Amino acid sequence: MKRATFISIFICTHLLFIFFQINKNNKFISLSYTKQKYENEIKSLTQKKQELSQNLYNLRKSSTIKKFASEKLDMYGLNIKQVKKIDLVKENIEQVEKLTSQKQEESTSLTTLRCGPKGPTQGERGGESIVFTPIQKESTLKNNKKIQKKLTIANNKIQAKQ
Repeated sequence: MKRATFISIFICTHLLFIFFQINKNNKFISLSYTKQKYENEIKSLTQKKQELSQNLYNLRKSSTIKKFASEKLDMYGLNIKQVKKIDLVKENIEQVEKLTSQKQEESTSLTTLRCGPKGPTQGERGGESIVFTPIQKESTLKNNKKIQKKLTIANNKIQAKQ
């Protein structure tokens, strides 16, 4: 009887060892498959990284920047002389705009009358306010026309030189 129990225990342990060996081989195969999958992913990512770095290097070249600017952004080169003239014209335009705004402020100053309980008076609290705007003088209109003529002449000169 001791022999029969020994043989049955021996067979059961061997079957258990065989089961563990098969389980170990299955885990090894599944882990090797995942390892291979990750290695392929690493290869594809390194290849993509190299392509992107090469693309970035190509985009940093001055010739590709010029090509992109001219084709996509419709930019063109300017001479230094043209830049100086454009800056001077911009400064002149800004000065003219300042002068016109100052003259318009002077010519269209507003007068406010307030209607109080005793009648219309200036600066009294309460009541409705009535706003009167004087008509622009003819001299300011003439000045505005002169300024507009100067601006059109300057713009025509710029376009002719380009």
